[in-house]
Amino acid sequence: MPGKFPNDLAEALYQISLDGPDEEMGSVDEMGWYGLLLGITPEEMGEFGQDVVDEMEGAQNFILSEDSYGFVDYEAFESEADAKARWEEIAFDIGEPGGEEEE
Repeated sequence: MPGKFPNDLAEALYQISLDGPDEEMGSVDEMGWYGLLLGITPEEMGEFGQDVVDEMEGAQNFILSEDSYGFVDYEAFESEADAKARWEEIAFDIGEPGGEEEE
């Protein structure tokens, strides 16, 4: 039976997001929650195991999402610029002004 995460990488990214993503927007009660995670290195992910590092496939920037049912997914990007461009698209789609920056 499938769980909350599609793979080990999604679960590891979720664990990292609990310390606060670089930016976040939305709410699981509405259009979904989104977290922007930038510059995640294979060394950081090593604590979660080699399978997680392998699943990164060279990406170091991620947009994590969680829906109202608690299911978590992500999009992966090799460049920070591509991740930020997609972040802005999501913000527009859900009616947010670009998300909230963490302090």
